[in-house]
Amino acid sequence: MELAISYKRFSSLVQGKGRSEGRQDDETEAYCSQKGYKIYETFIDRGVSAYRGENSDKGDLKAILDLAAAGKIKPGTHIVVESLDRITRQETTSALSLFLNIINLGLAIDTTFDEQIYTKERCDADPFAAMGAILVLMRGHNESKTKSKRIKDARAADRKNAREHKIPVNSRCPAWLKVVGLRGEKREFAKLDDLVEIIKLVFRAYDDGLGCMSVAKLLNRNNIKSLTGKTWNAGTVQRLLRNEAVIGVYQPQVYIRKHKRVPDGQGKIEGYYPEIISPALFIGYSGRSTPKRITAGIAGTTAVGRS
Repeated sequence: MELAISYKRFSSLVQGKGRSEGRQDDETEAYCSQKGYKIYETFIDRGVSAYRGENSDKGDLKAILDLAAAGKIKPGTHIVVESLDRITRQETTSALSLFLNIINLGLAIDTTFDEQIYTKERCDADPFAAMGAILVLMRGHNESKTKSKRIKDARAADRKNAREHKIPVNSRCPAWLKVVGLRGEKREFAKLDDLVEIIKLVFRAYDDGLGCMSVAKLLNRNNIKSLTGKTWNAGTVQRLLRNEAVIGVYQPQVYIRKHKRVPDGQGKIEGYYPEIISPALFIGYSGRSTPKRITAGIAGTTAVGRS
């Protein structure tokens, strides 16, 4: 009985909540049963991009390659995948290099989608087999490239609407706001009044002379939870006082790679969020150096000085 390794991959964790992983499981089991293979190990890259080569750089696919290079996977073992695009969606030369690396290690690549078996021996003897693999690899890359461009264009259009019409880019927003309306409609921000009042309270207390730690203690003594529902500390107060979103300012971000964003080169957008703190009070925070000695009361609590 020939040995097989099941390799599965999907690029988005959202796909993991659907049928992607289960479908690949079912297809692999049915295929191996038909071929008489014994699956002795399963590898899976969840939420890992093959377009950027993350699975072969640091994912489970790299683990397979390392084991094969170390002689820990028996030559002739079949790597069973749904399609070649589960292995790679990189540009043609990089994809072909990875494909050749796998078969040159003595492994076979079986694809359940079209029931192809790629081995070094087959590709050497039948150039059309290798050409067929190259065409599949090119198609996978072009599909991902097209999808990536569409996503980038859509995000650019969202940023343009944000600058020109102050329409929310997406549903993410500061804790004291919520987005109403769906994409494609007239989305807008709505204030959560209870949280807005807490923010105003923080700024008033600080403006009256309390330091960040004193503000945090004052809020905690009066059982006023932070914007995330937790207790306050000096750090959470300071981050709020420095958050330009309270004066309506938003800094768009652009992706330079997966999970890595940098500020949009066109700069910040003023008036994007509803203003809940006056710019004068916000500037007063950022520029204040000498505190006032004050007596500030919240629900009958007195605090003096600045920590």
